[in-house]
Amino acid sequence: MPERAKYVVDVTIMQFEDGMFDYIIMNHVREHVTDEARVISDLKRCLKPGGTLILSFPVCSNQKTVEDARIVSVEDCLRYDGQMDHCRLYGTDCRDHLEPYGLEVTPYIVKEILDSKTVRKAALIPNNIAFFCIKRGATLRNLFSHR
Repeated sequence: MPERAKYVVDVTIMQFEDGMFDYIIMNHVREHVTDEARVISDLKRCLKPGGTLILSFPVCSNQKTVEDARIVSVEDCLRYDGQMDHCRLYGTDCRDHLEPYGLEVTPYIVKEILDSKTVRKAALIPNNIAFFCIKRGATLRNLFSHR
C-alpha cells in the first residue's frame, strides 16, 4: 500500500545502497517471487550488519515446503501452492530455507506473543508466523553507528 509505506520497491531490483536499513519488513511477498535466492540476498545486502529482516508469509504446518518449477498452470498453482500467483508453498522447514543466507532466524506466532484483544484490534491472523531474521556480522561499531 504505497500510502502506508516509506518505500515501495520491486524486491527483485532493489535501488538501495549496501547496509542502508536497520529493519526491512516484507509481508506476504516471498511466496510470490520466482527467484527467492536473489530477493533474500538483495534484502540482506540492504541491511546493516545486525539489521533485522521481518518476514511473514503463508506456512503450511503439516508438510515440508513444496517448490516445483514445473508447476506453472493456474490450476496446478491452486492445487499445490494454494493460490494462483504463488511460486511455492512453505511448510515446516521454511526456517531452514532462510538460515543458509547467513540469517539468524527466530519465528514468532502471533497468538503466542499478543493477547487476543490486540490480535482482534489489529486484525491479525492468530496463527500467522513472523520470522525475525538478523543479518550476521554485527560489530559494536555497526550496532552503535546509527545513534
